[in-house]
Amino acid sequence: MLLAVTMASTAILPLAEPHAQEVDALSSRPGPVEQVRLTRGDRSLSVTWRSAPTPVRNYRVQISVSGGQWTRAATTTRTSAKLAGLRPVRTRVRVRVWDGSRFGRWSTPVAITPADPAFRDRRFRIRAPGATLVGGRACASRVRPAREIRPANTRFNQTRGTSRNDAIRRVNGNFVGTTDEVLQWAACKWGAPENIVRAQAANESWWDQRAAGDLTTEKASCHRSLRKRTPCPQSIGLFQILYRVHPAAYEDRNAILSSAYNADYLWGLWRSCFEGEMTWLNAVERGRRYEAGDRWGCVGVMNTGRWYTKPSKAYIKRIKAHLEERTWKQPAFVGAAAAGVDALATTDIDELGIRAAGALR
Repeated sequence: MLLAVTMASTAILPLAEPHAQEVDALSSRPGPVEQVRLTRGDRSLSVTWRSAPTPVRNYRVQISVSGGQWTRAATTTRTSAKLAGLRPVRTRVRVRVWDGSRFGRWSTPVAITPADPAFRDRRFRIRAPGATLVGGRACASRVRPAREIRPANTRFNQTRGTSRNDAIRRVNGNFVGTTDEVLQWAACKWGAPENIVRAQAANESWWDQRAAGDLTTEKASCHRSLRKRTPCPQSIGLFQILYRVHPAAYEDRNAILSSAYNADYLWGLWRSCFEGEMTWLNAVERGRRYEAGDRWGCVGVMNTGRWYTKPSKAYIKRIKAHLEERTWKQPAFVGAAAAGVDALATTDIDELGIRAAGALR
């Protein structure tokens, strides 16, 4: 098992292992490192511990998988370490920490197993065509808490859809939460991989529900509530729903005013494609034969309306790049506005009027 270690501003210091006789001689001394805790993250394991009572130059962390040998995982001056590069291991993992001093000793090993809630990979993953999908309310209870990195979205994130969609009856936007929680909810509801949902939102709007795209002087191509702007936006929201193609999403201005509705509609479309329901794709320009179960082909369709054409493949490549880079976790993304993204001004939002969050009946 290969293990990469990432610790921001953490020094990696050369440190000799304690000699066996020294450890034996000191075995009666109380271990200075206590309260070692493990938390499983996305491809990582976070380790924290209480600092030693006496000044310590550094700490060493070791890991053992499936009862195997102890191997060095990290050396740090802090009382925490993040062990990255982990795959979803379906077995027991043990971790121990040494205080790094001549008179120190290893802490009592702490184990984490697949049965532990902290170990489980709880990300929402893809559900095969024909699989039973989880309901919106059930998904709301499964969403993991996530902090808000786009405060400007708050009004939109706290606004639910007003009604079910006429084109995709399962779409209702009946959720409120932070931006990441909205994306998780949509992924859960439509059986889509949550990180692809995050990646596509990063590409489309930089996670900004105010994002206004495809500007035009043709007022008829924009929703009537947006026509005061010149040029006016044809596309709006986290996933840039195009009004002239998807007018049903704009009923009661839902795609504009509700982040959850915007995401719900887009991933409802993706699911329809993934289920094999868009057979018309085989009657128009295409790069290969359309068939169910191709997650990436359907990502491309959401942008171009075509199956593996050159523009579709270019779009898929951009989304894959965001996915690989985990753009939404980068410092340049978190808390920053997107360069080149036109957004609705506060006056536009006030004129539109944001409804109070209320449950869908």
